Amino acid sequence: MKKAIHLTWTAALLMGLAGPVLAQEATPWPDMMLKMADVNKDGMVTKKEYLDMAAKMWDDKHSKMMTSDKTMKAGMMDKAQFMQLVRAMFVDPGKIGGN
Repeated sequence: MKKAIHLTWTAALLMGLAGPVLAQEATPWPDMMLKMADVNKDGMVTKKEYLDMAAKMWDDKHSKMMTSDKTMKAGMMDKAQFMQLVRAMFVDPGKIGGN
């Protein structure tokens, strides 16, 4: 139950942070996320599919970050680490604002 609450909170936060970036249509994230999340390929994403995809993205990025950041703890991030994760997942500085 605790994990489900944590995943729900994380997904909600990531969706909230991604909104302004995605609204600029600077990156192909919505299409890419749909393809990643839609595991049964029915053209729709369920809450479970989205949360499973968000959890996989967290796990993949977190494990990569742990190899380079020795202060990172398993399953946790401080504010700076979390901001790095969000930037890595949603922001491509070369594409935002037409740069």
